[in-house]
Amino acid sequence: MFSVFEKIKFVIESKSPQWVHARAERKKKNNDSRPVRIFKKIIKTLVILFSLLFILGLSVSYFAPPGIEVTNSAEKLIHAENSPYMLQGRISSGIESNLKVNGKSVELVGDDFAISVDLKEGGNRFVLEAANERGVTKEIYVIHYTPQER
Repeated sequence: MFSVFEKIKFVIESKSPQWVHARAERKKKNNDSRPVRIFKKIIKTLVILFSLLFILGLSVSYFAPPGIEVTNSAEKLIHAENSPYMLQGRISSGIESNLKVNGKSVELVGDDFAISVDLKEGGNRFVLEAANERGVTKEIYVIHYTPQER
């Protein structure tokens, strides 16, 4: 004959949801040692941390003002021997921006720009100003023009 405790256990087991039994089974199977459990928690924490940092990095770059890159030169002092000079570059912003060179609007093709500038002998200063809803970036480039001897 069944005892009262066995009858109660039978009723509880038969009436409880399936996930209770599945969880108990997983606990029995998952008998990892303490160092293994700690290692798994560390890995899980690192994955979450790197995911958050990745998202934060994207959001920081999303809210940053546009960047200006002149592809003709890696430096802000450019030496030229021909006039007019083709000033080329790229705006990095991810959203629609506009560009002005010495106060005059420049047409962008995607994120790229190219403008022909007339140079006088010596230093020629160009202020590039990129703007969008996130802010304004100004870069100053100097093109030093030395005419070619013929």
